[in-house]
Amino acid sequence: FNHNIDIEKRHIPIENEYCYILRNTSVFDIPAGYNVSYMPKDTSSSFNKFGYNIKYKILNNQVVQQREIYINSLMIMPEDFKKWNDVIENLNKSYRDVLILRKR
Repeated sequence: FNHNIDIEKRHIPIENEYCYILRNTSVFDIPAGYNVSYMPKDTSSSFNKFGYNIKYKILNNQVVQQREIYINSLMIMPEDFKKWNDVIENLNKSYRDVLILRKR
């Protein structure tokens, strides 16, 4: 998710066309003969205008990831740019965390 704001160059608010919530569910089938040795922890980060939640669970030999990203404001003001970038950084760290399988 590459939506960092260049704080050095941008000094005017960012206008969003609309507030929204994006919800996605991804399902990964655990292959026969394998089990999950590491599953990413549930994560979230937010401030009053933007945030995300990512949750994981194992259900019926599948890993289910539920992801929600939301924007609660039509205007992101310059004083909020640092908070915005912090949430983006945390989201990108969460995206880099991986599921690890181990052969039984």
